[in-house]
Amino acid sequence: MTKPTSDVEESVVARVLTALTSLCELGLFQKMRIWELMSANLGFLYHPNSWIRQGASQSWSPNHDLHCPISGATAFIASAAQHLPSSDVWGILYPSLRHFLRSDVRSIDEFSLLTALKPPVCRFVFGVSYPFLHTITARKASV
Repeated sequence: MTKPTSDVEESVVARVLTALTSLCELGLFQKMRIWELMSANLGFLYHPNSWIRQGASQSWSPNHDLHCPISGATAFIASAAQHLPSSDVWGILYPSLRHFLRSDVRSIDEFSLLTALKPPVCRFVFGVSYPFLHTITARKASV
């Protein structure tokens, strides 16, 4: 299920993240699948492409007067956090997420994540490091 997120075409990765977010919002993933997808997609929070990093499509915010991104890595993480128990969110997810944040957040939602995210790495660094990190992740999965 994580293979499409390793596609070289960034628009494919962005659409896959949108689809994963939609499936998660519908509650179609079990807890273990959410953890698997989340660990595979956390690295996208440093991605230089904003469609992948924070999302391109627009949706209404809870107060219906602002538009918020709903696709991308931040939206998937926010959606997954809503479908996990609070103890898992703050005890497991948040410690692994803190590396990507400039400051602590009170809630794990799209707006808080987008506000607190560290800046993305430059495209060259991401392009050089991503294949290496993907290889390490694939080895861990096969063991």
